[in-house]
Amino acid sequence: MDDYEELLHVISTKKDIIKFLNEKNSIKCDDIEKYTISKNIIGEGSRGKIYKQKIKNKEYAVKKFPKEVLDMNVRKFFNTKEISLESIADFYFNRKGIDKDFIIALNGGDKSVILKNYKAPPYSDPIVHTLKYRRFDTHEKIKSEGYFFLNESHVEYIISVMCSDFLKKGISINFLDAFGFTTCKNKKNIINDYFFMELINNNLDNIDECLLEKNFFQALTIQLFHALAVCQTLKINHNDLSYKNIFLKYIDKDTEFNGEKLITADYFHYSIRNKNIYLPYVPFIVKMGDYSLSAKYKYPMVTNAFLLLEGYSQNDENKAVPNWYSTYYDIVVFVMNAALSYKNFNFMENLADFVLGIGKNEKLWEKKIIEIVGGTSSFRPNVNILEKKFSHVSPESVLFNKNIYGEFLKTPPAGKKIITLGKI
Repeated sequence: MDDYEELLHVISTKKDIIKFLNEKNSIKCDDIEKYTISKNIIGEGSRGKIYKQKIKNKEYAVKKFPKEVLDMNVRKFFNTKEISLESIADFYFNRKGIDKDFIIALNGGDKSVILKNYKAPPYSDPIVHTLKYRRFDTHEKIKSEGYFFLNESHVEYIISVMCSDFLKKGISINFLDAFGFTTCKNKKNIINDYFFMELINNNLDNIDECLLEKNFFQALTIQLFHALAVCQTLKINHNDLSYKNIFLKYIDKDTEFNGEKLITADYFHYSIRNKNIYLPYVPFIVKMGDYSLSAKYKYPMVTNAFLLLEGYSQNDENKAVPNWYSTYYDIVVFVMNAALSYKNFNFMENLADFVLGIGKNEKLWEKKIIEIVGGTSSFRPNVNILEKKFSHVSPESVLFNKNIYGEFLKTPPAGKKIITLGKI
């Protein structure tokens, strides 16, 4: 079985996924701590730093998720009978793959001591397999089965593996490759999660001016929206499609997909259910990443429990991220931000009007977008209006809208080389 099939088997059989992740990774903690140094930082966000690392002659982008310092923010657990600390440590190692010495040190350091109450890190909690919650907008009661984590880093890696499987199987080029995940404790008894992925050139927050030329934004959105269509075959919502999570990989002489050298193409091709869209050659590939807020709604579900139960808020009243599957949310969030950042592009008028319903007068866009978000400074729509206002939006309805992408729906002239980058 490949990585995706193994992961799916663990999820579908409700086996211990944290232990699986820790055992699966071939990159060891000694290697990670040796090479994770501050001068290698290539990115940083609210949920961790990203390092460029070369380990055993291979270069990776490594996302480091900070964890608790020893004795901080741990939870107390209770046994029905007294048991030795060594037995408790064995339990967490065998069930979760968590370092025995860490559990022992966390509880005083004497492995022979007999305890009824003990401490362990929150991410070692049993994973919830069945969850009851209410949909934020309709308050409908929902009961779902799957993996509901306390830890965003596990969600990010698991959904990353699922999405990278689209890349590995030749379904779509527009995903980052995921290589491994592990949890390590350093000499200061600080534990971190590490996620190893494909090294990439850039993201939209730091874009090269030379790419801002004709067809740039059309090329960007065609690739991005098709990737969202691919995600939706598993009912995956990204939920955080900001510029910093949209990456660009520059094409060079070695860039290939399904055995084809991309630099030889005249056109790139995407299709959804036998409907085709053609993109004149551009020197970059869009890659979607960072799934820490994501949710997979197709059975078995995978997300973090907080997103479903409490939700991420943009003010005291409004939730910022829906806790249900939709075809529209990721597109709406992206276009809201793009309409203000790239409003000088003529192409944006038709896209913003179709998706957001804000007309084609750019001077009024900011005011109308503020109305959509409920008057807050956040550029996420109020979840209470999503279904009513945006249910017409999907990757397919946008990509094959003639007013938006009409010139890209025409078959290229005979004799031009066409390379398919995505097909579902």
